[in-house]
Amino acid sequence: MDTMLIYSVKDKAAGQFQKVNLAINEVVAKREFLEVFKAFPYRGDLALFILGEYDYIRGTVIGYPEPFFVMDYPAEV
Repeated sequence: MDTMLIYSVKDKAAGQFQKVNLAINEVVAKREFLEVFKAFPYRGDLALFILGEYDYIRGTVIGYPEPFFVMDYPAEV
């Protein structure tokens, strides 16, 4: 498959999504989410969502009708 996942972190306290990122699969997206925010003091306010797919051969984006919830940042990591 020639696609990557488009994902974003939602700050539930702010009520908005942050910048988009790409990952080769959901496992990598989760790993990056946990690593990037491990020192963030308000990480309990964060949740990971997949927004769609990016075809890196054709340069096209397929957005999902609604953000797909993946996980909240765990209380203890």
